[in-house]
Amino acid sequence: MLKKYPLFAAGAILCGISCTKPDMTAPTGLLSTPTIARAVTDVPVTVTVDLSKQGRQIPKYFTGFSFEKYSVINAAWFSSSNTSFINLVKGLGHGMLRLGGGSVDDVQWTNNATTTKSFTMTATDMYNFFAFAGATTWPVMYGLNLHPAAVPLDVQEIRYLDSHFRNMTASLTEGNEPDLYNPFGHRPPTYSYDSFLHEWTTLHDSIHFVAPSQCFSGPCTASGTWMIPFAKDKHSSISWLTEHYYKLNTGGDTVQTIAKLLTKDTAFITRAYILRKATAPYNLAWRIDECNTSAANRSGVSNSFASALWALDFMFLAADQGASGVNFHSGNTYYTPINYLCNPATPNPLYYGMLFFSKASLGKLLPAGFTVGAAINFDSYAVLQADGTVQVTLINKDLTYEAAVSLSAANGTTLTTGSVLRLQGPSPSSFTGATFGGSAVKADGTWAPTVTESLVMSANTTTVKVPPCSAALITLH
Repeated sequence: MLKKYPLFAAGAILCGISCTKPDMTAPTGLLSTPTIARAVTDVPVTVTVDLSKQGRQIPKYFTGFSFEKYSVINAAWFSSSNTSFINLVKGLGHGMLRLGGGSVDDVQWTNNATTTKSFTMTATDMYNFFAFAGATTWPVMYGLNLHPAAVPLDVQEIRYLDSHFRNMTASLTEGNEPDLYNPFGHRPPTYSYDSFLHEWTTLHDSIHFVAPSQCFSGPCTASGTWMIPFAKDKHSSISWLTEHYYKLNTGGDTVQTIAKLLTKDTAFITRAYILRKATAPYNLAWRIDECNTSAANRSGVSNSFASALWALDFMFLAADQGASGVNFHSGNTYYTPINYLCNPATPNPLYYGMLFFSKASLGKLLPAGFTVGAAINFDSYAVLQADGTVQVTLINKDLTYEAAVSLSAANGTTLTTGSVLRLQGPSPSSFTGATFGGSAVKADGTWAPTVTESLVMSANTTTVKVPPCSAALITLH
């Protein structure tokens, strides 16, 4: 998020990507459950996976982390020797790192190895960050200060980056949430989209002259208002479009609750529609390169076990809506997926949602519609892997009722066996105690399941119960 001097504020999509144009159907909201009497102890849910209707492949680099640029200055945690932090990132499979955030427009560059100037990134800082990134094997979206006065230093910075870390850079980005510069006082009251476009073009052209092989992405906005004109004006200069999204926005304490966090996200459906509308004419990909639970960053919500379910659901929803990936903002915050300022680095509950997704998303999306026997906050997603394995994600976001699920696979090969890995926590509001597959992440940042339940399929149908505020990963063969 865009804040003044924040310490840490609240598909493969590399160069040359070829994307199929997504469905441009306007959003009509999500399926609402019927208003009928609740079950006494649980709610019957019927989930049907259609094996004949393969959707889009979930991109290889879908998962991501976003870091404040200020956080790399004199930072011991970004190091090739920070084993626990590296293992936590690598444990999620492939992904993409982003260096940006609100501090990107305050940080300046020096080619020197050290400096006494505040908010100044050195060559040593860059080396350490890319050493960390190299150890994770995740490419980097690298942010630059967009202020016109910073252009000469930006050119020096990218000349250095391009000569040392060209192959590790996925794209360059300019500024952070420029659509909020005006209301936050970062530019004069007359600042507009045209003002931003002029600044962006000037910096882009200056960088492109010294580093012509570098890709760009943008506009890194937050309000959903500049995406369509920016895509129209700069589609030939960028590899993908970027936007930010926080489920609970910056609302007051009255709306920062677990129940609110877990509600159906119709606002994101609308935002995704705008992104598809902006990118489809130019066959561009789009990415939510900064996101999280709440920009207000409230303890008891952002760091609760419920955030794991929100993250899991949001990642699948974004993939289903056509996103090429999402980057969860991280740092000295309640919503950070990883507490990396400590040694060893440790996962927050939200990380467990990302971990679940990393095991459940290796394939093509399948339709996984559901009907319910009473009102319940429930979602389901399915993926078909290359070897024919079907994985179904069942998310019970209801805080009261258990889901008694009847799961069927239709219009495909016969499936005979299955297994279950569960994502669970002591309570929706618990800060610790999350497990996936019966296991917590180990102190060294690694994870392996210890509890796997077996399922028997009969006529391509099986049953499984999903307790309140939990999720289950069903693997069918």
